[in-house]
Amino acid sequence: MLSSTSAANRRSSYRQDVSFAEDCFSVAPAHLSQVAKRKYSRTYFSSDFAKDGDARRTANLGALSFRALMASKDSKLRLSWSREEQNEKAVEVVNQLTRRLGRHGAYTPPRYWLPSLMALANQYGVYLYDDLNASSYARLIDPPGKKQVTPDSFLKRLLDEQFWRMTFRRVLPQLAETHARAMGLVSKTQGLYVSDYQADAQRRQAARSREYLKNLIVTNEDGYSESVLKFADSTVSNPRNRYSELMVRMAGTERIAKALGFTAVFVTLTCPSRFHAIKLLGKRKTRPNEKFDGATPADGQRYLTRYWALVRAQFHRRGIKVFGFRIAEPHHDGTPHWHLLLYVRPEHADALSELLTEHYTREDQTELRNRRSGLLKTSRRVKIKWLDPERSATGYVAKYIAKNVDGCGSNGESIGMNFDGLDAPTAAQRVRAWASLWRIRQFQQIGGAPVTLYRELRRIANLDSAEFDSDVLDAAVAAADQGDWEAYEHALGFGSPRKDRLLEVTCDEELPNKYGELVRNKIVGVVDKTEGVFVRSRLHEWTVELRTGGREADRQLGFMCNNCNDASRDGTSRHHEPRSLSLDFEAFDSDNDFLDPPPPYEPPPFLIRRAGHA
Repeated sequence: MLSSTSAANRRSSYRQDVSFAEDCFSVAPAHLSQVAKRKYSRTYFSSDFAKDGDARRTANLGALSFRALMASKDSKLRLSWSREEQNEKAVEVVNQLTRRLGRHGAYTPPRYWLPSLMALANQYGVYLYDDLNASSYARLIDPPGKKQVTPDSFLKRLLDEQFWRMTFRRVLPQLAETHARAMGLVSKTQGLYVSDYQADAQRRQAARSREYLKNLIVTNEDGYSESVLKFADSTVSNPRNRYSELMVRMAGTERIAKALGFTAVFVTLTCPSRFHAIKLLGKRKTRPNEKFDGATPADGQRYLTRYWALVRAQFHRRGIKVFGFRIAEPHHDGTPHWHLLLYVRPEHADALSELLTEHYTREDQTELRNRRSGLLKTSRRVKIKWLDPERSATGYVAKYIAKNVDGCGSNGESIGMNFDGLDAPTAAQRVRAWASLWRIRQFQQIGGAPVTLYRELRRIANLDSAEFDSDVLDAAVAAADQGDWEAYEHALGFGSPRKDRLLEVTCDEELPNKYGELVRNKIVGVVDKTEGVFVRSRLHEWTVELRTGGREADRQLGFMCNNCNDASRDGTSRHHEPRSLSLDFEAFDSDNDFLDPPPPYEPPPFLIRRAGHA
């Protein structure tokens, strides 16, 4: 405990330094600055310092360090920007880029103006795809000459205010969450999978999106009108439909595997320790991971994807046929791991185990070695379980599907508590927020027929035409209409390369997008490549109109329609008014809950190279 003299001295100097500290913490959102404020206060009044000046100096240096981290000199992004300030910055960036371009001339070759423009764009979180210095949360764009990108379309994109507004909407939440993970706000004892702030922001965003879709009315050429929300709820964007479709695909794939005599294996793949910000000790205790290098969940996903590509290449070279499904889900601190349900021939089982273990334990092997025997404990990274052929493999993974979709089983009721001790529907909402924030694909089929074609065939099944001049199309439409994934796979030729599939989705003719790049992004139907039979799956042309419902409805929809700023809903630091630093010395009593220390915060080098290039 501090002596009465030290307490009085520190309280006096604390009053003098409050405005300085508030200025340092103002560059961060409230949910981050509050953690820093508590650490500042604890340091200032800590009895660990014999001299009052040392405590004051340490606390203020910590505040400066926090400001330097949140407002890096290498970046012009600021987490404290409100929605309105983001819109203003978008205009400002476009003006700066326009002036830089004017020095070179728009019609000069890209090698003259590209370095200058990208140097500025990098400071606002936009990098070229091949730039190894891109931060893990950056927005990546194709350079001129790649795909359909021309120098003209590249400049149109870079000088588009809407492009920069959407960039800030994407980059700033990821950057804020990167800091939140480093500060211990994402863990089993704090915010599960994502910080509480981001989970709340995603929940509010989903509610606003539904309200917007509800008021968005589409009308076809026959005069039929309906809310877009009704159409959206009939697709796989509805968690119930998504769950049902996944179970249909899994059950059909399992029937195919059993008919071929394949065996089922359940694999769990985990990232090395350096990707994990927080260690879990027991059920309710956590501590910062000293090996954490600042990697984001997106980095972890790239790590898992990179080695899976190497494993699949090995499968192909060795003639090992593997198919199944992949599920990506978060650990308690947001680090991704994969669950794989794979089917393989019994004679290839050992080779599959060997290749997965070899590749996914290649990095950081020292942390896997047993201290006594020196042997690798591979189960920390790769867990392989061969499933009982007498039991349903689909039933085994149903719980993993449910807890990552909506937390409910096939009967629509909650499956109970998840592994991390949270009720399944609530946990599923946080998982969806995690996947949306980090842009991680949760489910993926491995080695099967395309699901987009399956969905288009289900559309065709609802048309008046009952038969087509194609046996393959007739069989595939009937299978899709009945929800028989096994029959659908066989109709297309199970196991054949995608280029040899008998049916494929067709898109409209190449049309220029807003930047002048020719793209084919509108599906119009399905074609039998052998017979040349084309069936249109989308018959109507729709016009879109926004229905307004008075002043309050307009205000709620404004963030979508005209980018207006509402400080109560903008998802930035203005959503919660930051509390000022308390000057009440009693608040710093060691028995006060306010002083329960969060995990120690050491600013990591968060501007790291992408894991795929590390």
